[in-house]
Amino acid sequence: MRPRAFVHVGGPAGAGKTRFVEWLVQSWHGFALCVRGEREPGLKRAKETAPKQHPELQRYRAAGAVLVSHYRFDEPDMDAFFQCAAMQDYSDLVVIEGECPIDSVDCRAFVAPPLPAGQSLLRRVPRGRTVALRRTSGVGSFADMVKLLFREAFGTAEDALPNLIAAANARRRAADPSQEAWVLADGYSGIERAQVVVVNVRRENRRAAAEAVLADVARLRSDRAVFDDVIGIGGNRVQVTAVAANLGKPRDAGLAKAIAKVVRVAKRARA
Repeated sequence: MRPRAFVHVGGPAGAGKTRFVEWLVQSWHGFALCVRGEREPGLKRAKETAPKQHPELQRYRAAGAVLVSHYRFDEPDMDAFFQCAAMQDYSDLVVIEGECPIDSVDCRAFVAPPLPAGQSLLRRVPRGRTVALRRTSGVGSFADMVKLLFREAFGTAEDALPNLIAAANARRRAADPSQEAWVLADGYSGIERAQVVVVNVRRENRRAAAEAVLADVARLRSDRAVFDDVIGIGGNRVQVTAVAANLGKPRDAGLAKAIAKVVRVAKRARA
């Protein structure tokens, strides 16, 4: 059985995720399954439907997807997702838009709008007021460090020591509530894990705001303090493909670059 490539497209509501999925499916020379993932807290069992009138599913079909699915779930569950009806048919690419029902994918893309004037992707808040800081940074316990060491023992080992030192420093800073921490703007959680970031510039007068977001995306890995607070232990410092693009223009250079990167990663995953 030939392997499938899995791509997750995340981002705030109305950012242009579905438009990006359409371009991706149209650029993929193969059989694409498109899934609209929706988190539904308290749902006892995952539910899968494929209504003909669902707006995103209609657009997936029109773009050329051979299979479409609306998948609702409570918590990510790899086994449950792989047992759903859509996954029983053949496809060589699985594109998941919205919430992701599995923990691991081959490529993560994040589509975002430029931020309003006066706002930035990164901001500082008192550590004592952010309960979720440890979760978003990935630095919470000795077990995290053990997991990192185990992973590094079978992967790339050279980053293990710097990551452990960074984790220790982050834990020490977190113990002092008088200090501040870097966090992401509301609605942009997930951009720190993306391999491809697209800031959707619908109007040219918003390009400067888009470039400001891209500068902060670069800081996520170039600035050690920002990296420790937002990405944390287990993250990597590999630069991502980050572009400003008008997703409404098929010949936009930034869009072409982003799609090409996702396609390359997907093809490599299937090799």
